[in-house]
Amino acid sequence: MGTQKQSGADAGIPIDLTAFIGRREEVAAVRGLLAGSRLVTLTGVGGVGKTRLAYHIGVTMARAFPDGVRVVELAGLRDPGLLVDTVAASLGLRNQRAHLTLDLVVEHLRTKRMLLVVDNCEHLAVECAKVIDALLRALPDLRVLTTSRHVLGITGEGTFVVSPLPVPLAKRDWSAEELRRYSAVVLFEQRAASVLPGFEVTQDNAMAVGRLVHWLDGLPLALELAAARMRTLTLQDILVRMEQRFTLLTGGSRAALPRQQTLRELMDWSHELCSEGERTLWARASVFLGGFDLEAAEAVCTSADLPEHAVLDVVHGLVAKSVLIRQENNGRARYRMLETVREYGQEHLAESGALARFRRRHRDHHLEIAARARDGWFGPDQVAWMARLRSEHANLRAALDFCLDTPGEAATGMELATRPRHYWIAHGGIGEGRRWLSRLLAAGTQDSAARAEALGTYAYLGLMQGAVAEAAPLVIEFQQAATRLQDASALAWAQHHLALTAGFRGEAARAAEFFEDAMTQHRAVGDVAGAAECMFKLAIAVCMGDTDRALSLCQECQTITSEHGESWIRVDALFAECLVRWQIGERDTAEALARQSPASASALRPMGYRPVRGGRGLVRGGRRRCRTRCLSARHTPVPLACHRRHPVRRPLHGRIASAVRQGDACVVAGGAVRSGPASRCGFHPR
Repeated sequence: MGTQKQSGADAGIPIDLTAFIGRREEVAAVRGLLAGSRLVTLTGVGGVGKTRLAYHIGVTMARAFPDGVRVVELAGLRDPGLLVDTVAASLGLRNQRAHLTLDLVVEHLRTKRMLLVVDNCEHLAVECAKVIDALLRALPDLRVLTTSRHVLGITGEGTFVVSPLPVPLAKRDWSAEELRRYSAVVLFEQRAASVLPGFEVTQDNAMAVGRLVHWLDGLPLALELAAARMRTLTLQDILVRMEQRFTLLTGGSRAALPRQQTLRELMDWSHELCSEGERTLWARASVFLGGFDLEAAEAVCTSADLPEHAVLDVVHGLVAKSVLIRQENNGRARYRMLETVREYGQEHLAESGALARFRRRHRDHHLEIAARARDGWFGPDQVAWMARLRSEHANLRAALDFCLDTPGEAATGMELATRPRHYWIAHGGIGEGRRWLSRLLAAGTQDSAARAEALGTYAYLGLMQGAVAEAAPLVIEFQQAATRLQDASALAWAQHHLALTAGFRGEAARAAEFFEDAMTQHRAVGDVAGAAECMFKLAIAVCMGDTDRALSLCQECQTITSEHGESWIRVDALFAECLVRWQIGERDTAEALARQSPASASALRPMGYRPVRGGRGLVRGGRRRCRTRCLSARHTPVPLACHRRHPVRRPLHGRIASAVRQGDACVVAGGAVRSGPASRCGFHPR
């Protein structure tokens, strides 16, 4: 185990800081299977090293796949309905359409030669089998490597049983040199040395080391847990305690103890060696999915017997014992458990009768985080909050699951799903946000402020995906609910949603009127963020007929957002001004403005923005050849191009698309313009 970090986005594979040991024959065998079978599943007991082996194979085979190796991690996913979304997110596919379907994933991968590593399939085996089978049937250049405790049962599936590491035979006279020929011994030696510097297998301890790895059956997780004990116990102490435990369990017959039970017994023993506080935190922290930070542990896991001031030391103890793995994410230390370890802790929490209580505390903590993110959205911490929510994505899902699983919690779930409204858009998870809201609205039908806001957000996300027919009646229902509640802020957003609806229907003048009303109402209630969001959209809505007003709105929006340190809407307003300048013939000014954008967009990488290489900005003219020198904003609250599907930009789409075809200019975001002769150019939504 040990400290881990994520590799760069291009690698797509989590990289462990500890060395990969042994498994040469297994790596070669699996690579051979992948050469002959487009799907290979690694099976084996928990703790045997399936995930680590799969990741290592992905690294070693990266050069064989021009379009890379991507990992789909499923340990933190519980809702099978989000499997396609999770696959798409792992591929970097952010979709704004009404329904994120498997067909869209297939289309994204159509021309790619890629290895997909799907990790921890066992709890979603049926759904994984359907999705993977469909992908393989449609994509002849795709290879898939999965890990699961069970085979998936797909036609043509190659399977490889991952066995424990080789161990020495049960004899008493091993030499240190002989023992080092066994991967299990090398693994134990290296991990023990990481907690007890200077430790090595010598002639003096060879017999004890040989007996220990033999008793542990070469299970990597068991070996690492045992090595962690070297910080406080001698090798002989560990060996005596383990042999006594297993002898009592099996009546002296080592063969009577299955490997999975070996791991279970070692975890039981590791649990007993923990302090009372460590056992308590182990169980309570099992409610987290995808990891947690110290603040979360202090908020969720504390009680009279585990006070807040003691949590840091307890976390340190669990890291030292390899129960927790320390990682770093966006400059913050985070901790996670291997799934086998987490499941063990949750069993103890359930047995204590406290599982529901700590799942509720977990939900409440993430409700607070979402509220803080919403409050900090329009300001200098905007990007940091979006990055924070991305790191908590699995926990947000777990909290929403709790709200749906627990009677009477739907209203709180609606609050949780609506507070990070912009997160669903910036994260590229509009479809997922809509799915949660749809289920919550069905579960909680009582009229309330929370339900009204959920209706509004559900309608807004639907409009952002172009599901106008479905969303339009919801906008009216939201407006009626806001009127009943006399909620001025909600009424302002209802006007905003009506504007989007009109825009999608090609009613530009009505859209402008609604945006104007919404902006005025937002200002009346002191919602600067809402007013700014309406401002740049209004600018684009009116720019075909009133360019002076459009430019004034863009510049006012840029001033307001700059004063507040906001980034997202400011980039939108800057792009809107570029479009207006281009439209009125001020190409040099438009390009000069565009050159300012890459620096601004670079700060938005955690929210999905990606400035193109070269930093040339958003607009690039050229009579003979169209050059892709644009800012690619793959998912924004309003796609930044005059995209034919977008309500506000639709009036400009035809004119700009015509100019692009003529080679006059290249303006795009939210999609890409194909480089090459003008006759070959066109808009290609991502």
